[in-house]
Amino acid sequence: MRRCCPAVLVALIVLAQTGAASDLSDERLSEQQELLAWVRALQRQGRDEQALRLCEMILEADPACARALVEQGILRLAGGQREAARDDFSTALGLVRDMPMALVGRAHAHFALGDTDAGRRDAGRAIDVCGSIIEEMPTDAEAYYVRGLARALMEQSGTLQDFVTAADLDETLVEARIERARIYQTRGRLEDALEQLTEAVEVVPDFAVGYLARAHIRFEMKDFEASVRDCDRALEINPGFARAWHNRGLVNLQIGELQAAIDDFGRAIELKGDYASAHYYRGEAYYRGGSRAAARGEWETAKELDPDGWAGKTAAEMLRGIESGEL
Repeated sequence: MRRCCPAVLVALIVLAQTGAASDLSDERLSEQQELLAWVRALQRQGRDEQALRLCEMILEADPACARALVEQGILRLAGGQREAARDDFSTALGLVRDMPMALVGRAHAHFALGDTDAGRRDAGRAIDVCGSIIEEMPTDAEAYYVRGLARALMEQSGTLQDFVTAADLDETLVEARIERARIYQTRGRLEDALEQLTEAVEVVPDFAVGYLARAHIRFEMKDFEASVRDCDRALEINPGFARAWHNRGLVNLQIGELQAAIDDFGRAIELKGDYASAHYYRGEAYYRGGSRAAARGEWETAKELDPDGWAGKTAAEMLRGIESGEL
């Protein structure tokens, strides 16, 4: 597992003592870039909370660091903090006009908040800006990647080709392979999706998120043994990866290893107390094992945690089934 080296820790301490961006020396700016690289590394390992804390420390030292604002926005968006994420992206755009990833991030936040018109405006602008960048620098992998994200939001053609080009230009941009795999998955091309994710984890061996994505593909292919192995590998990289425990629980539930599934969901809940889906599925494992009272308790919790989401609504249906005698 990749750990924060002493040099990075020293850089973090130094950066925390610096002022605004205009006051940073070249050396300290270099340290800031290294820390931003660590933010991305932590995200790839599924360590979103640590990555978010690092973004906060960078911004405490330099509130004008647009890249840190974008990374923070991405992390907040993934954590369901849509309004806060939108504000991060807006602040970044106030600092760096037409910053492509900030535009795409804000577009995603707008769509998630139900503001479709604003989302389409930002996504369309991102497509135009990335197109201009590509005209000037045809080998800019990130421009293709960001344009692919924007096109995906707009449901435009050319999305897949942008991710293909991005991955071909920069093999370390493994996020492009993740997006490419998702498109293949939606089209039923599971072998192609598997190939992309395998290449991604070969390029970045501590890519826990990539292993977990491959585990999902293997689950769909009904290769449950390999799916468990990928979940295990993700957990070797990051034992605190709640989603990996959850997904391994799903595989164990599928193959009838009920106690293993209960243990996995329990670990996910220990790490993330409001994990409604883990509560729902642990309830299902208890129910299959004959523990109806325990199942009821899990489903009640899932319903309380996620009343408007899939886990809460499905739990409510199961509870109604128990009450009516249908279950």
